[in-house]
Amino acid sequence: MMYSFFPGLVAGYCLLIGVFFWNKTKPHRARTALLALCMATFLWQMTWAVLFQVRDPVLANALITFGYLVIIFLPTTLYLFLTEVSEAHEERPYVYVSYGFALILAVILLSSDLFVSGYYEFYWGYYPKAGVIHPLHVLQTMLVVTRGLLVAYAKQKSAFDPLKSQLRYSIASLLIYAFAAVDYLCNYGVAFYPPGLFFISFSLTIMAYAMLKKEQLDIQVVITQLVAYVVTFVLIVLTFVSVNMLPELNNITMLLFNIVAALIWGRHGRTLRRKIQTISERKWLHDWYDPREVNHTLTRQLDPLLDKKGILLAISCTLAKVLAVKEIHVLLRERHDFCCYLNGQDMAHVISLDHPLSGWLAARPATVILFTDVPSEMKYDNPLEFSPGSLLLPLHSSEKLEGVLVLGARTVDMHYLQKDRQLLISVARQAMMHLDRVLAHENKMAEIRAIAGNIAHELRTPLTTISMAAKSFAKYLPDLWAGYEAGVQHALASTNQVAFIIPAHRRHFLESGVDNIGRTAHQAHTIISLLLANVHSDAIDETSFDCYAMQSCLKKALADYPFRTGEKAKLHVDKTVDFDFKGSDSLLIYALYNLIKNAFYYIAQAGKGEIQIWLIRGCDVNTLHFKDTGAGISATVLPAIFKPFYTTKAKDTGNGLGLSFCQRVVDSFNGQIECRSVEGAYTEFILQLPCIVD
Repeated sequence: MMYSFFPGLVAGYCLLIGVFFWNKTKPHRARTALLALCMATFLWQMTWAVLFQVRDPVLANALITFGYLVIIFLPTTLYLFLTEVSEAHEERPYVYVSYGFALILAVILLSSDLFVSGYYEFYWGYYPKAGVIHPLHVLQTMLVVTRGLLVAYAKQKSAFDPLKSQLRYSIASLLIYAFAAVDYLCNYGVAFYPPGLFFISFSLTIMAYAMLKKEQLDIQVVITQLVAYVVTFVLIVLTFVSVNMLPELNNITMLLFNIVAALIWGRHGRTLRRKIQTISERKWLHDWYDPREVNHTLTRQLDPLLDKKGILLAISCTLAKVLAVKEIHVLLRERHDFCCYLNGQDMAHVISLDHPLSGWLAARPATVILFTDVPSEMKYDNPLEFSPGSLLLPLHSSEKLEGVLVLGARTVDMHYLQKDRQLLISVARQAMMHLDRVLAHENKMAEIRAIAGNIAHELRTPLTTISMAAKSFAKYLPDLWAGYEAGVQHALASTNQVAFIIPAHRRHFLESGVDNIGRTAHQAHTIISLLLANVHSDAIDETSFDCYAMQSCLKKALADYPFRTGEKAKLHVDKTVDFDFKGSDSLLIYALYNLIKNAFYYIAQAGKGEIQIWLIRGCDVNTLHFKDTGAGISATVLPAIFKPFYTTKAKDTGNGLGLSFCQRVVDSFNGQIECRSVEGAYTEFILQLPCIVD
């Protein structure tokens, strides 16, 4: 009985994890893989719990066969989980191959004793005995687990949070799970109680948390919930074990005791679990965060942001995690009204500046209160006081109220403490500095836009005149040449005035010169449009977005880009793959212009290099790769290249707005852009755009 207790306990725990996290996470292939892993582990450990109790050899063989039918597929399921978490869709064929091999082993298991050859009789009970081809299963386990680890490790190096953190947790959990392989020694006759179940339960806990990490749930809340469930489950199991071990009880009395225990737990089990969870959460959340560390983390998040919306949403996300807030409303002040976001999701414009803020707040389901210890210079003009349980945090710049955070009830059953309020005051002061920086940036951009607009106007007027003149020359030049040739034939030739005859090579120069004038004027217009796009697109209008083919945008960009002599031959586009994206074709073309312009600048600096552009289709995201083999970017410069006004070019050749414009464009398409570079070797930009769902 004692030897079966631990496998049974772990089996129930794995079942609990699978069901709990299936309900807590959104639909995702990795969630399905984790559930399959938990269910398989549940069946495996529960089978072993029964196996250690039986004494019938026939029943033991049946249980061993069933248990190993589950074990055979476990390594591949681990591999599947890692590939889905890593979003490595190209690994799926290998996963299917591994499942096929496992299926072959399952057939061999059912039809012969080559895979499992009977059993050992250890001191804890029957245990499977490895057959002659069992090492193939061990080898498969090593291969697929190692492959999954390598895939996840490679992905996490280039991934962004929260995916990066999720992958690291998954890698750590699998390394712990790998220690469960020590149980294989028992299959080869080594007589020690198999300890793998302890590694498995710990590993699955971390895997499940990794899934929740992607949903931005607080780790303390997750762990306390798990602790409450596990403690309650263990108490229930111990209750029934104790009842059934009472001496000198007949069957009827034993049944009555079990019924009474079941009724008690059915009525009070949930209450006990909630009390355990509340006690744990209160203790944990009271002490777990350091305000200085929170401010330091928030500073790192806010430093690269230069828009009010990004700053307020970043603050709300951090506070939601640190303080375990269920719902947090963000009221962002725009030009004529407040725009509301609930947990980062746009709720549209719900309140006009002409209406009191209190009217909107009073209509919300959750009540709010403005705490009284906020410094007077930071208070909203008309302070609001509602019932306790929620807080309102006004966020000011030096000039005006820029936004309001409405922090709802906490995930745990506790109010906001003085420590939490002091943290909010500190965050509000920090927000003021960053909002002032945004205002300074906006003022600077306004000046640049004004200057750029004036320069564009002054340049486009003569360029338009030149273009019109070039078109007129092109229209009438054939008639002029016809008159010239007639004059040469009938007048100049008869008087032998050959000095006035235009040489053939000069005539060709004049004919091509008209085209060159028109093309150069068009290229100048393109450069002016690019510069204006870089400085005028802080707020991109997404309402006009539509679906476009990427190859079509590439073709148009290369047709209109003002290449210098010899540059076009250095740019190569792979046209074998195409995909559609949702966004703006003109904005994407301007982003490509910036990448082409930068690449040719650094190719000229290095005195060598070419440009390669290719596309890759994916299941969830499609990617555009833009790679040049020019000067490359140093590792110290690389983290800052997307910051506005940051440039390593000479003052008269760059303004530091091109790559920040590219990032804004790709972000507006709900995509991501990243840069990989090795100084002196290459620079590669990767544009990841979401697939269009039909």
